[in-house]
Amino acid sequence: MDTTESPNPNRVLTNNRFSDLEPSISEPVLEALTQSGFDYCALCSYQDVAVDAATGSGKKTLACVLPLIEIFR
Repeated sequence: MDTTESPNPNRVLTNNRFSDLEPSISEPVLEALTQSGFDYCALCSYQDVAVDAATGSGKKTLACVLPLIEIFR
């Protein structure tokens, strides 16, 4: 078990912040994510990922919708 203290309180995710992504996410989307409590993301080199999240958390929906919002902005 890793005993290193992580700044990420949702340890199920990585320490990758949405605000650190390159290319960057648009400011309005980044602000909405931050206000909703989504600071960290799971990122696997821009490839397909499997998502596991509690029903009703909105995290699986966010994983599908966020790229679409960025594409259509």
